[in-house]
Amino acid sequence: MAVNSVISLLNSSQTQYLSNTQMSKMSTTDVNAIGTQQLAGLSSAQLGAVKVVDFVSISTTALAALQSSQIGGLTTADINQLSTQQFQAMTGNINNLANSQAAALTTADISSLNSTEAASLTSTAVAALTASQMAGLTTAGVVGLGTTLISNLSASAVGALSTTLVQAMSSTAVYGALGSNQILGFLATNQAAALTTGQITAMGTAGLSALAGANATGTNLIASLTTAAIAALGTDQLEKGIGSGNISQLTGTQVAAMTTTQLNQLLTDVISSLQTNQLAAITTKQIGGLTSVGLGSIATNEISSLSSADVAQLSTTQLQGLTSDQANNMSVAQAAALSSSQLAAMSTTQTQGFNSAQIPAMNWY
Repeated sequence: MAVNSVISLLNSSQTQYLSNTQMSKMSTTDVNAIGTQQLAGLSSAQLGAVKVVDFVSISTTALAALQSSQIGGLTTADINQLSTQQFQAMTGNINNLANSQAAALTTADISSLNSTEAASLTSTAVAALTASQMAGLTTAGVVGLGTTLISNLSASAVGALSTTLVQAMSSTAVYGALGSNQILGFLATNQAAALTTGQITAMGTAGLSALAGANATGTNLIASLTTAAIAALGTDQLEKGIGSGNISQLTGTQVAAMTTTQLNQLLTDVISSLQTNQLAAITTKQIGGLTSVGLGSIATNEISSLSSADVAQLSTTQLQGLTSDQANNMSVAQAAALSSSQLAAMSTTQTQGFNSAQIPAMNWY
């Protein structure tokens, strides 16, 4: 009688006495003869002794019967060589995978996970997932990871998410769970651009600050955020998340998308950091909403970036915030846009800043 025929007749009480050496000498045919009943009697050490080339011949039915105590005996090579069908047969025990075993899963294995199976991974196993594995995860798999598990992803794993997967993480709680190092994992501008307003808001101040910092590719990602996302930012996110150090990274279109409330709540050092293209893009409505302090915070050398229409609609209260240096740096066109009532509302200190090119163009009467 052939060895495989004998093995198929052994019961679980008998298979437990097979030595590791005997297990290692089994042929593919022998291993294939191991059924559910025989497998139940094998220890993790016995399973680990089976050669990889032979282990992968075990039936899906037998693999589905593995106990949690047996999973630990599988080598990373065993795990890596399993077919997707074999891996799926084991998903009932996916929560028992060690870090090294999880890291050995193929992209095909990862992509086969549904939301329930992905949610069964342990936090340490999730932390062991590589960028290539994450790239294979389905939207259901990403959603299945949930808030707790998402927070355990490495930065490189987060960076491997496609724009579709980024948007699949629709729960604001999930984005709130991401750490700064993970947000820096968004390696491409197309990923950052895929973020919704709710996701951006959920990142909080620290998260946005991380997004504004140069990532692994040296790219500042806030310039890729949608105008809707910018308009949804809170005061702390604008002041502390982006702040004076990164406000210049925003495009003119993004600055123009800010609400008057947002602009009014910016600290003076942030407003003073706005650049020529950004100030030129600010709408007349936005300028009209600035306080006198906000207007006075615009950098002296940037005041000329405002349009004549912006200047013409400044209220007398706003004009009181204008410094003499700012007045001196106004363009001739801006000076000509000031009405006589606006000029009359300005203090002597302010008007002393006007220069010889501006004075002849002003509407004194």
